[in-house]
Amino acid sequence: GLVVEGANEGAVHGGEIPQLVAAIAGNKAGGAIAAYLPEAGEAFAGGGMIERFVRWLAAGVAGVQLYPVVQNVRCIGKAYGSSGICAVSLCTVLRLYNDPAVQGGFIVPCVLGKVCRAGIAGEHQPVPAHDTAVCAIRHRQTFAGGLEVETPVLIKSTPEGARDFVVPSRMNPGEFYALPQSPQTLKQLLMVSGFDRYFQIVKCFRDEDLRADRQPEFTQIDCEMSFVEQEDVLNIFEGMIKHLFKKIRGIEFNEPFLRMTWADAMKYYGSDKPDMRFGMKFVEMKDLTEGHNFVVFDSAEYVGGICAEGCATYTRKQLDELTEFVKRPQIGAKGLVYVRFDENGTPKSSVDKFYSADDLKKWGERFGAKPGDLLLILAGPAMKTRKALCELRLEMGSRLGLRDKDTFAPLWVIDFPLFEWDEETQRFYAMHHPFTSPKAEDIPLLDSDTGAVRANAYDMVINGVELGGGSIRIHDSELQDHMFRLLGFTEEQALDQFGFLINAFKYGAPPHGGLAFGLDRLVSMFAGLDSIRDCIAFPKNNSGRDVMLNAPSVLAESQLEELCIKVNPKN
Repeated sequence: GLVVEGANEGAVHGGEIPQLVAAIAGNKAGGAIAAYLPEAGEAFAGGGMIERFVRWLAAGVAGVQLYPVVQNVRCIGKAYGSSGICAVSLCTVLRLYNDPAVQGGFIVPCVLGKVCRAGIAGEHQPVPAHDTAVCAIRHRQTFAGGLEVETPVLIKSTPEGARDFVVPSRMNPGEFYALPQSPQTLKQLLMVSGFDRYFQIVKCFRDEDLRADRQPEFTQIDCEMSFVEQEDVLNIFEGMIKHLFKKIRGIEFNEPFLRMTWADAMKYYGSDKPDMRFGMKFVEMKDLTEGHNFVVFDSAEYVGGICAEGCATYTRKQLDELTEFVKRPQIGAKGLVYVRFDENGTPKSSVDKFYSADDLKKWGERFGAKPGDLLLILAGPAMKTRKALCELRLEMGSRLGLRDKDTFAPLWVIDFPLFEWDEETQRFYAMHHPFTSPKAEDIPLLDSDTGAVRANAYDMVINGVELGGGSIRIHDSELQDHMFRLLGFTEEQALDQFGFLINAFKYGAPPHGGLAFGLDRLVSMFAGLDSIRDCIAFPKNNSGRDVMLNAPSVLAESQLEELCIKVNPKN
């Protein structure tokens, strides 16, 4: 495309050198050899002087020695022209002399001026998507009156979250900074100090076990506003997400996003981030199963299932596969019960021995099953079984092609519990963080029924992925002190760890709230990727290592002595 419009087959799509040379020599596309390279001089202006052109290639550009122009040199990477990101033609015929990095497919430097911009960019569509998202977010937030403020990276370590990454202080021996898991307390201090609206595109750090959608360092779109309620925050940031979809994907959402309480999300989908691209809502049926001497159902706290439309034709092999799927250790179900409804509506089940056809038809009526549908039923402890049923629902959604990456189903999950109980330590923890405000009508329950208190908290979920979340914060000093006591902090501990915020509140804090989106997750969703690693430059692997830089690494003994640190590695 960019250099010789008619040379696509020979250059962009990885053809051999003779095809490219023939395209140039044949003066295809009306002789439109584009004069994008001033270094080429007369070779381009001549419109077909192939000898000069080849001589110029062989001589090198910008002091870089090029490989001789030979036959059978194919393109570096596989998608330069086809991705539409970096229209590189001539770059496909080049190799840097004796450069193993290039031969290994890492980097192609900017050898040909405007033509070869850099790297194997054609392989990495998320790079411009990331850039477009950041520009759109900054424009949107600034236009809405937001002020971008950079907060410190070296801060105080505080509990109630993931493990901190810590940084030793040479000037304060034996003391450590922490890298921020989020700028939570800092943005609250900005609100107390009189800022109206703050935003920041900020690096955050969490020392936690990694998986496909986690990295130890990641980027947040962090926002906070004074004198707002939950409805204000939802409306403003729903507008921002709609703006990003229109800007990046050309998709318009004309209707308000669906809203669902946390309790309903867990009851009907077994997850606080349900994938709403398809149905299969859970149906509870414990009352329909009792008194038939089927011990599995009789002894279970919860019996529920999903209806897979049109799946009554599933073979015994397919049903066995689903049974093995739910019995996997990471899912943990003991087994799977099915009911088929044939084309006449006649039921056939794996528990026919215990339940009559009329019993099974009553099940079908509750599920809304039609002829040709398949019921899949699990039983066991309520929370564990709902989570297993959630995995089964997602598996069926994938098998039936209902999870199209180009279909988007946004959802606000609201009214989260304020606390969660930990069996191991036998105490309550904040589900989000200690500064989340309880719903006003639930404040009387703080002491009498702590676990029932709901939070002014909300998450943005799209296609089963939590893209961001936030809350209305506590701005009353007495309520904040009460919260710390419920979480097991003594007054001294609270002052030691959060004294800077507690003291700031004494001067009066406005009602305030905010939200943070994961920028990497947003970009990976826009680009249709399964892992945020694919949209982060220089990501870490599952062991938290940067394999290019070989980090983390061992420090010199002299550096450790300066920091007053003695290393005692575990075996």
